[in-house]
Amino acid sequence: MLGTNAYDIHSLSAPSSFPQEDFASFIALSCWELWKARNAFVFRGERYSLHHLLGACRATTELWSFRLSTKKKHIASKWCVLFDQARAD
Repeated sequence: MLGTNAYDIHSLSAPSSFPQEDFASFIALSCWELWKARNAFVFRGERYSLHHLLGACRATTELWSFRLSTKKKHIASKWCVLFDQARAD
C-alpha cells in the first residue's frame, strides 16, 4: 500500500487539482518540516500538533516562494492554500 513507508515517497504523484510542476519540491518542503518537528521532539522534548506542523509548512512555503521566478509564484500560492485548507479541517 502506497504511503506505508519512507521508500514510497518517490512514488507519490500530485492530485489532479494540484500543480504538477515542482511537486517534488512540495514533498521535500513537507518532509523538511516533519524532520524539524521530529528533531524538536527528540532533542528538546517539544511536542507539535498537526495544526502547528501545517502552519510551519505554510510559513516555509512563503519563504521558499522568494526563490521562485515570477512565472512560478502561483505554485507557492497554491501550496499555501492547501496548507491553510488542511489546517482548517
